[in-house]
Amino acid sequence: MRARLPWILFFVSLALNVSVIAGVLWVGHGKLFGGEHAVARLARELNLNDTQRASLETLRNEVVARRAEVEATAGRGIDTTIAALSEATYDPETVRWASIERSQPMRDFLIWVTGKLHAFAWTLDETQRALLIQKMRDEPGLFWAMLRPDSERKP
Repeated sequence: MRARLPWILFFVSLALNVSVIAGVLWVGHGKLFGGEHAVARLARELNLNDTQRASLETLRNEVVARRAEVEATAGRGIDTTIAALSEATYDPETVRWASIERSQPMRDFLIWVTGKLHAFAWTLDETQRALLIQKMRDEPGLFWAMLRPDSERKP
């Protein structure tokens, strides 16, 4: 019995270690190996055909380019906060006016993006469109994750 006990303990320990490592890899495989891009995930989940997937990719590329243009002209939201933090005294009116000036291009961008998404959604069949709407209802950040530039993607 004494000769078998170390071997039994070794195999129990080995099994536990393997299961812990497998669990870590399963949960964190997207972070370790790069997660599936939201476009690929959405195309898979909506069962899009090649034409629909290409249309979704085109939409993503257009929105990423337009977003870069809007941010170049309107600035990023954080820029207003950084400017306020750089001043010795806080002036809420300056922040208010900077936010108002920045908001118009962003509103126009949101209207444009929604129109593009609407046009895409109505190229889908009724089942795919209903699933898209449900996914956006269940995962509100999915659309913005899908349209995020690759440079901002989290691994």
